[in-house]
Amino acid sequence: MQLKQKEIWIVIVLLIITGIYAHKLRNSHIVAPETVKLASFPNQVGPWRMSHSFFMDERTLDVLKVDQYIWRVYQDANDKQLSLLISYFKSQKYGAQIHSPKHCLPGGGWKIVQREHYSVPLSDISENTLTINKILIRNSRTQELMLYWFWTRSGPITS
Repeated sequence: MQLKQKEIWIVIVLLIITGIYAHKLRNSHIVAPETVKLASFPNQVGPWRMSHSFFMDERTLDVLKVDQYIWRVYQDANDKQLSLLISYFKSQKYGAQIHSPKHCLPGGGWKIVQREHYSVPLSDISENTLTINKILIRNSRTQELMLYWFWTRSGPITS
C-alpha cells in the first residue's frame, strides 16, 4: 500500500512540473533580432506596378495583433491585377500568431472551392522550389485564386 501512495505523489509532482513548464512556454515569446520594414517593399516588381493600397481598420488590427503589414494591389500593362498581403509578427506570442486562411476565410463568408499545393521556382538558375498553398475561393459575388504560405524563423510552412 505504501508503494502506491509513493507512486501517486510522483505523478502529482510530475503533473505540477509539467503544468508550470507549459504555462511558461505559453506566456513566453521570442522577439525578432531586427525590425523588418515592409513599407520598403518595392512599388514595382517586374511588369507589376502598385496601383493602390488597402488599410485595415483598428478592430481588425486588434484581432490580428500584427506588428506590420502591407496590403497592396499590383497591375500589369494588360490590366491584370493581383493583391499582395504580407503580415509580420515580431513574436509568436499567444493571441498574436499566424493562422491559416482555411480557418478564417469561411468565417468571412468565403467558401474554399479547391485546394492544392503549388511549386514555385525560387530562381531561373536554380532547381530549388518553394511549395505553397493554392486555393480557389468564392463568395456570393466573386471568385479568386489565392496563393499563400508562412515564413517563420524555421523556414516556410504551408499548413
